[in-house]
Amino acid sequence: MELNKAALNRCKHEKSKSLKDGILLSKEDVLILADHHIHHYLKEDIQTKGKQVKASSQFIHLYDFENNLYAYMVPLMSQGEIGYIIVGAIEDGYDSYEIFIKKNIVKDIKSIMKDLSRSSNLTAQLVYLPPTGYVIQLINEQGIPQQYFDISYSLEQYYEITDDINNYLTEIELEHLYKHIRKDENKKRIKNILNRESIEVSLNPIDEVMLSTERSSSTFVPVYNNKTYSYGGNQVWWKDGGKSIKSLLGCGPVAAANITNYLAKITNPIKYGELYSGETSNYHDFMNHMDNLYDYITPKAYGAVSVSEFVANLKEYAKDQGVSLHAVWKDTSFSIESTAEYIKEGLNINSPVATLNLSIPKITGYPYQWHWMTITKYWNKNNDRWIVVSTWGQRRSINYYEHLGAITSFLSVGGGFMYFK
Repeated sequence: MELNKAALNRCKHEKSKSLKDGILLSKEDVLILADHHIHHYLKEDIQTKGKQVKASSQFIHLYDFENNLYAYMVPLMSQGEIGYIIVGAIEDGYDSYEIFIKKNIVKDIKSIMKDLSRSSNLTAQLVYLPPTGYVIQLINEQGIPQQYFDISYSLEQYYEITDDINNYLTEIELEHLYKHIRKDENKKRIKNILNRESIEVSLNPIDEVMLSTERSSSTFVPVYNNKTYSYGGNQVWWKDGGKSIKSLLGCGPVAAANITNYLAKITNPIKYGELYSGETSNYHDFMNHMDNLYDYITPKAYGAVSVSEFVANLKEYAKDQGVSLHAVWKDTSFSIESTAEYIKEGLNINSPVATLNLSIPKITGYPYQWHWMTITKYWNKNNDRWIVVSTWGQRRSINYYEHLGAITSFLSVGGGFMYFK
């Protein structure tokens, strides 16, 4: 399922708004929004179900590259810190962006920011690129950026990207990068959530579809590396901690490795078994598999940027393994309902759904939104919609409105979804 030209043209002409003119919500409202998702989505999610989760008021402020505040990283607490939820800070932005469950992750980010600030005598603040990109920005007393450090891939392997930011993020891109966020429908959603939270009306049933392993154990392609199991493959496993060409542009091959592994080991080993012959948990086996898929889905200078090309290359790989692999295409409107139905169709037959988001006009050295991920779960209640994805070997929950909005924004050059049977 790929964004068609007609839909793309409509999206390009949408009216956009600058973050600097956004009206900030009160901190009380931010906490209400966080609590809403704690009492709805997180109450049902396998990682937090049964836990007494509370939102902490010790937020980290999240900015764009032009020093405009537009979201908060809100720590989630349950007998200590268990992760965070990103909550919007402006009245017509997204009410939420992503949820990441990992013990003391906010504490560790604050520690890195403190260390960088102390060693440089500069002020550290966090720049956020939805859905999962984070950069620590060091600014001087005049508020002028001096250095940038990327922490998106790993807190253990963060590194300086100042030259890349200065060289690739032009003023035009900075002007437009976040302009798909402010929308009238977002303002209405936030207002509805704030009003609904006060009366706690929740009569509608949960619409929840997921892969079998996600339902049973919240796992997905568990590769054992660095004394832990991943949630799918990770492009940073290619050398140089995120700086090599493969690690920068290899998200498409990783999504293909995830899908072929899952089809072979879980969905139908008799039909798809030849797509992956190694042990899933064996790091070296899976790295060999990623290398093989990279040879077939060799990214161009801008990465693997076409759903149709991804399909053709993956089918060629399958054919060479003696497997008949069929991509499921749907020629429908690219709406919230039609794309959600497509995702559910794939998950209902236990087939992971690849998704591509091309929402940056020119690829930089650090493709946050220009990115392939693998969807493992869809959740909807009262029009609160979340997807769970595998990205960089981690399990992340992403607000589906934000994800689809980024794909279809005026800034996007395409993207889409694909599953196989």
